[in-house]
Amino acid sequence: MCLSVALQIELVSGPLTAEQYPDAVASFLGVPPVVVPLLIARYPLANYASPSLALSALATDAAFACNTIAAARTLSSWVRTYLYEFNDANAPQLFLPPVSFPYGAAHASEIQYLFVLPNQVGAPPLDADQQRLSEAMVRYWTRVARTGKPGAARAPRWLRFDAGDGILSLGAPSPVVESAAEFALDHQCAFWGPLLGN
Repeated sequence: MCLSVALQIELVSGPLTAEQYPDAVASFLGVPPVVVPLLIARYPLANYASPSLALSALATDAAFACNTIAAARTLSSWVRTYLYEFNDANAPQLFLPPVSFPYGAAHASEIQYLFVLPNQVGAPPLDADQQRLSEAMVRYWTRVARTGKPGAARAPRWLRFDAGDGILSLGAPSPVVESAAEFALDHQCAFWGPLLGN
């Protein structure tokens, strides 16, 4: 959600402040103000380098991460399901100007690892470790296109989600396999699951 925080807050009105954090949580998630203290207690500003990063983590977990795990569990009982998380915190940002916080592994950042894209705002090219990750990702995606099953030589085996709950974490310099339990812990899904109806 770093991309959304940048687009909807910082590039519009400047960096998010500590005083603005509660209102931003309420408006970003569309929750009533009475719920905000509960959410802020789970994502206190002291745990993050900036209010924008705290809001990004909170919104990512609530909107994407925990819902993705729940959807994968449902889908995997019906179809072959593979799950990945693009996780290169230093991915170059091609589309937006710099902001006061790192974009990290923002939405669509992985596209430049799979395809050659024009450099739109002077972002640096992939470094050597990111290039290694790019090569592994291209092998995975190519095999999916060819066989319907992801896999790649010289890279961790990408397990079916229902066969050990394997999630491929795509971080530089090379992917690693993470369990669903690790992913859920990282994204506080035990907290979010009941709130989201998962």
